[in-house]
Amino acid sequence: MRRRYLVCYDIREPRRLRDTHRVVSAFGDFLQYSLYVCDLSGSERIRMMDKLREVVDHRVDSVVVFDLGLAEPGTSARIVHSLGPGLRLPEGGGTIV
Repeated sequence: MRRRYLVCYDIREPRRLRDTHRVVSAFGDFLQYSLYVCDLSGSERIRMMDKLREVVDHRVDSVVVFDLGLAEPGTSARIVHSLGPGLRLPEGGGTIV
């Protein structure tokens, strides 16, 4: 069963920021700067977190992962609300890594 996660990060150094962006982009969809939505299985979530642990500096960087529930079509509209243009959440389907 796939779950939808909202991933946010604050990375203090440009190289680590690029590496973090590369990792999270491989697992999910870009929403806006440092904010992604990822539909992941349990093993994909573990793999993403392992890769992030390798690139972030745990003393100064932060990555926050919010579990939004099951990744089912139509659930985004009930869970996430936004103002302004440009924020489009995927409505279902999996991410293949």
